[in-house]
Amino acid sequence: MPELDSGDGAETEFGIKKVIKLLAGVKAILKNSAESKKEIRTQIEPRSSELLHQINGVIQDISNQMQKKGYPEIPLVILDGLDKIPLGQARKIFKENGSRFQGLQIHLLVTFPISLSYTPEYADIQVWFPNPEKLPMIKVRNWQRGMYQREYEEGMDTIKNIIGKRADLSLFTDEALTKLIHYTGGNIRDLFRCICDAALRARLRKSRVLELEDADQALNTLESDINGRYGDELIGKMEEIYRGNKHVSLSEEITTLLQIGAVLEYNGTRWCDLHPLVEKWLIENKNITPI
Repeated sequence: MPELDSGDGAETEFGIKKVIKLLAGVKAILKNSAESKKEIRTQIEPRSSELLHQINGVIQDISNQMQKKGYPEIPLVILDGLDKIPLGQARKIFKENGSRFQGLQIHLLVTFPISLSYTPEYADIQVWFPNPEKLPMIKVRNWQRGMYQREYEEGMDTIKNIIGKRADLSLFTDEALTKLIHYTGGNIRDLFRCICDAALRARLRKSRVLELEDADQALNTLESDINGRYGDELIGKMEEIYRGNKHVSLSEEITTLLQIGAVLEYNGTRWCDLHPLVEKWLIENKNITPI
């Protein structure tokens, strides 16, 4: 969004302060009230309309300033990070309250949990959020004719290029970088979590290079985390996926596994696979027999 002069923005600043004050009031009700959810909803619902009215006032002020600067009249708002919220909360935002977004005079780009697209509500949600685009994981290995063929070099190179946009690749040993990419399975969030963790460990060793031992410790931490997110009741479904049933279905099990990151969805024919660290843990603990 273009930077706006403080002089022209005095009215907007006042509007934003009113919105913040109103949000603080709603938060206070949620934090301090011992009433039932129904009674709390009775207090908040009328204020939600007031909040939308105040937000639209701020949007209008911004639009007026953008016009003066020669920019497009309608602002673009990006809501990032909503793909990380639990599925139940996502349902409330996108299905139960999706219509509220229609009242905002903006262009809206919003992220959502990919598991939400495998629920019965997804068709209803698209009434309020049309033309969704999925951004699946980047494939780092090939599954063909019932077995893994080899590393998928194009995917590996793509991820290296992504890392190279944010860090100097000379700060990694080749072995450490390859292992981090392979065992995070094309999940960029997991990859950069591990890179940050491994970099901290390298600094503690007073090393200027992220080495294999740093990558191993970071991956071990992530492995413990991911494999603590599911129970034994999901191991059967994960074994099915491991043995070749990689079709993404609408089952509750698949939805749960996608949401917790134990299963990753890839592009092309919309197939899924176990997170490499989940596969590794299940095999090492003899929960599944290796192919």
